[in-house]
Amino acid sequence: MNDANETALKLARKAEPDTRGRLRAWLVGELDGYPTLICLSYIEEGEVAASVIWTDRLRLADLDMIAGHMNAEVGVGDTMVAMLTSQYTNRAAMPSILNSEIANQGAKGSEAIH
Repeated sequence: MNDANETALKLARKAEPDTRGRLRAWLVGELDGYPTLICLSYIEEGEVAASVIWTDRLRLADLDMIAGHMNAEVGVGDTMVAMLTSQYTNRAAMPSILNSEIANQGAKGSEAIH
C-alpha cells in the first residue's frame, strides 16, 4: 500500500469513533476538483452528517479502494451509501460537497462520484 493510501485509511479509522453506533458509510466525492474521502453518518430523524476525511490533492491514493474497504468492514453496501447520500442532500440547508446530482445518480461507495 502506498503512503497516500495508508494516510487515507488511517484518517478514516481515526474518524470512526465519532460515528460509532450510527449507520455510516464512506464514499468518494470531489472537492475543489480533487478526489475526496467522505464519511456519512445517520444522526436521527432523517438527519445525516457528512465529514470530509481527506482530500487527495496529489491524486496518489486509491480512495475508491479505501471507501470500499471501510464500507465492507461495517457491512455497508451500495444501497446504504445511496440512501445516506440522498438523505443528506435532500435535507442539507445549503449547497454542500454532495450535490443533488450525486444523489440522483445513485451514489456508490466503491466508485468515484463526479
